[in-house]
Amino acid sequence: MTLPYAFLLWLSIADAFKASGIGKCKLVAARLSARLSSEAEARYLEQAPARPVLQIERVHVDARGVPVHCSTSVFPADRIDVMLQRPDAPDSGCMTGGIEPPSGLTGESADTWE
Repeated sequence: MTLPYAFLLWLSIADAFKASGIGKCKLVAARLSARLSSEAEARYLEQAPARPVLQIERVHVDARGVPVHCSTSVFPADRIDVMLQRPDAPDSGCMTGGIEPPSGLTGESADTWE
């Protein structure tokens, strides 16, 4: 199964990697940046032109360290929260708002920093 087809069938990138024969991959780099939306992005996101967006770029590698997926996602800045935490990090208790990961979104089905 090709990777693009696998993405159509699964919501999880990890599941798509498995289905396409790539196997277990890990997220090795992520860049978050804030900027103003383009006109096309504003239309797609149903927001006014030049409103703030959050852009997330990610790189996943396979077991050999070969990049297998690079992605760029754009979200309306006023409609997203991003939480970055290493899986081995202790809970600091400093987060507010009662943020909990969605049920079932752990380990194999979530992006991890390993």
